[in-house]
Amino acid sequence: MYQKLFIIFTNICSLGLIQLLGLLFWSEMTMAQGKSGYVPPPPAKERRQSVTSGG
Repeated sequence: MYQKLFIIFTNICSLGLIQLLGLLFWSEMTMAQGKSGYVPPPPAKERRQSVTSGG
């Protein structure tokens, strides 16, 4: 019982860490691109929301 909970907990923690690292990396990339004057498009989720709200 406790072993299963521990495994789930570690999985959630590792996923969160990966997401944090990804966000940090993405922000670094966008910062570098922003300096050169290139603004990357927003993520697909945001794009879909804007399309549905606009239409």
